Amino acid sequence: MTAYLRPLILMIEDDPDFLEIAEMAVSQKGYGTIVATGGKEGLRYFQTHNPDLVILDLSLPDMSGLDVLWRIRQASNCPVIILTGTDNVEMFLQAMELEVDDYLTKGVALKELVDRIEITIGRVGSLVRNHTVGL
Repeated sequence: MTAYLRPLILMIEDDPDFLEIAEMAVSQKGYGTIVATGGKEGLRYFQTHNPDLVILDLSLPDMSGLDVLWRIRQASNCPVIILTGTDNVEMFLQAMELEVDDYLTKGVALKELVDRIEITIGRVGSLVRNHTVGL
């Protein structure tokens, strides 16, 4: 049982099919992943796992993704990438005011999503905090 260090990505997304595919793409690049299908669950995981980056959908079943982003910003400057199905300009501007690190709409190639993750993690100083993974 070997432990190794890798960034931890929290994915908050309510579409299980998309989540499964996106998580697979992110995991294959060597990132640790935690998934949440709602905002409340995502915030719990954010508090308990202290991820290196959050990928956040704005349309969640139990609360607004913007509310999730606001709560994350109250606690942390953890990088957040919005990945959403909406191209609503008002939501985009609100996310920018909350200092989101990147904003993508669904339909983006998974390779681009992974590239944006790598760029964002690199921009914030690679790994501010490493996660030990392994049992």
